[in-house]
Amino acid sequence: MAEIGARVAQARKLAGLTQGAVAEVLGTDKTAMSKIEHGRRRLDGFELALVAERLGTTARELLGLPSRRPVLAIAARLGSDDARTGPAIRRAQQLLELDALADELELADAAAPARPVEAPPTGTGRERATMLAAALRNELGLGVAGIGDLVGLCERSCGLDVAIEPLGDGPSGLLVHHSDVVALALLNADDRAARQRFTLAHELGHHLFGDPAELIVEDGHNDVDTERRADRFAVELLLPEAAVQRSAGDGPVHNKTVVDGMIHFGVSREAYVNRLRDLRIISSETRQSFLSVGVRSLFAAAGRSADFEEWSGGVGTRRAPARMERRLLDAYRTGRIGIGPVAQLVGRDADDLRGELDDAGMSPTFSEHDFAFDLI
Repeated sequence: MAEIGARVAQARKLAGLTQGAVAEVLGTDKTAMSKIEHGRRRLDGFELALVAERLGTTARELLGLPSRRPVLAIAARLGSDDARTGPAIRRAQQLLELDALADELELADAAAPARPVEAPPTGTGRERATMLAAALRNELGLGVAGIGDLVGLCERSCGLDVAIEPLGDGPSGLLVHHSDVVALALLNADDRAARQRFTLAHELGHHLFGDPAELIVEDGHNDVDTERRADRFAVELLLPEAAVQRSAGDGPVHNKTVVDGMIHFGVSREAYVNRLRDLRIISSETRQSFLSVGVRSLFAAAGRSADFEEWSGGVGTRRAPARMERRLLDAYRTGRIGIGPVAQLVGRDADDLRGELDDAGMSPTFSEHDFAFDLI
């Protein structure tokens, strides 16, 4: 406590601030600040973060630990005034800043991006994408089955955090990734579930290939070859050839065949019939006939109208990255942060969320010397 207090005092003097000015961020006075600087009053983790921000430093530096700036540095480099992509980028920046706050508080479960398989070094883009998808399926023991929980696969096996946010007519998705520090995919909640899945598989391809751009926004202005390679990876991952051949059967492809395939693989009509055509299971003319009717009508013609809502579900449903949510909820339960950061993460009103957590028995607990304040 004495060492931390001395560092706070030194940083305050370097910033040219009075004790009273710093005390304001804690809702206290200069007397309490004097006790902090002399080691007679403890700062909890969240208070430390507030003081560090006011002093223009970090909690780690006040604790005498090596600084961990990469996440915040990456967040700071993001930014766009574009009306279409700006909201998505700003939300990604906010998520990274919340995760950086958890890092500064030394919370467990820090980001750990991983690439369980290496990208093939040679071959055409299509060949490399095909080999990489097959290698990942083999490594994870997926065989040729459909992938039910693609989000879980990305988060648990590849360390790729997945957020789903309503972006309206904004981009279908974006990827922020850098070395072993950050890997975040942000998907548009206003897209149908099948499109979200394809976008996520596409972003996973970028991540596994280690594509050099720290920020990749799916806005139609990216490198064409890189995008085609990521698309091919998504197709091979979600629609492996042997499984599609088996799903199509030996006879003519009918409406029911297409709808069953869309549901089984969790893909759009376009993705499934394009794959059938690429594998020469159907002709271009047959493909066009399936695309010429509405998707709901296709389900009705297949006798599966009751399954349409489930297949197209998920529209508008927000999702915070599971790892980040675990970190901040744990910090809230133990009194290290207020409800504000958690509410920001999940996109909820702070008071409503606090009430729900209280009802669920998740009220924060404080030790005798904890002084936590809400950040709303």
